[in-house]
Amino acid sequence: IDPDLVGVMMTGQGTVTSAVDAMKIGALDYILKPFNLTAIRPVLARAVDVRRLRLDNIRLREAVGLYEISNAIARSLDSGTVLERVADAALEQSRAHDVGVYVMSAAGAELRLVASRARHGEPRLPGLLSTDDPLVGAALASREALDAGRVVSESGSPPAPWQHAMPM
Repeated sequence: IDPDLVGVMMTGQGTVTSAVDAMKIGALDYILKPFNLTAIRPVLARAVDVRRLRLDNIRLREAVGLYEISNAIARSLDSGTVLERVADAALEQSRAHDVGVYVMSAAGAELRLVASRARHGEPRLPGLLSTDDPLVGAALASREALDAGRVVSESGSPPAPWQHAMPM
C-alpha cells in the first residue's frame, strides 16, 4: 500500500523465532499481547519517528536530485548531457526498475526515447511511443510521469507498447 509505512508486529503467541522472522520481512518492532500502554507508547513513538525520518529522507533525495539536474543544466549546454542527468535523477528518485526520457517528434505523432536508465541490466523501454496510444495521451494531457507499473496493476495487463517492457 505504502512502502514507507512502518510495521509493528503484534501477537499473542509469539516466540523469538517469530519475532526474528517479523523483523526480517520489515517489521520495525514486535509487541506481545497482553500489553500495557506504558510498553506500547515507546514502540509507537519510535515508529512515528522512523516514518517521519523516511519521509524526510525522500524529500532530501528529491532536493538533491533537483540540485544535480540544475547543476547539470548550468554546466552544460549540451541537451544530451542534460537529458542523461534527468534520467539519472529520475531513476534515483523513483522506485521504478526502468526510467526513460522521451522527446516529442516535430510532427507531434510520436515520442522518441532519448535517455534511459535501469536499476539492473539494460532498460527495457520502447524506443518510440505513439501519441495516439490512450496511455501516452493520458500522460501527455496530465503532464505527469507515466507509471506503467501502476497501470499494469490496475488493469491486470500492460498496454500494448509496454508489453515487452514490463516484467510480469
